[in-house]
Amino acid sequence: MPLAVPALAVFALALSFAAPRPAAAQLTSPPGIEPPKVIHQEEPDYTEKARKAGIEGTVLLRIVITVEGVPTDIRVTKSLDAGLDKEAVKAVSRWRFEPARKDGVPVAIEANIEVNFRIENPPSPA
Repeated sequence: MPLAVPALAVFALALSFAAPRPAAAQLTSPPGIEPPKVIHQEEPDYTEKARKAGIEGTVLLRIVITVEGVPTDIRVTKSLDAGLDKEAVKAVSRWRFEPARKDGVPVAIEANIEVNFRIENPPSPA
């Protein structure tokens, strides 16, 4: 039977998104826990409204990664823009992970995920 890890066992995953550059991930985890590994990720869309308004910054999500490697209980803990928040949640909900492990056994774990939105080619003023 898979072990449940206490809520204090949290790892952080920071990602940056900017059209059209791909994301880069950085993982950390508590001692004794092998962190989950992203095996499938999709980048969020940068909404046209946010792009035109020049909105850049970070959406912070708190998720639970199940023993099956599925992100659940996705919550926005730091909002940037309603549209970008929604796109970050939608994209992360489609991600898949190799689950975290403790002593070689898959465990559910909470994770903080930073989704950074940056505009590479800002729109020209009209």
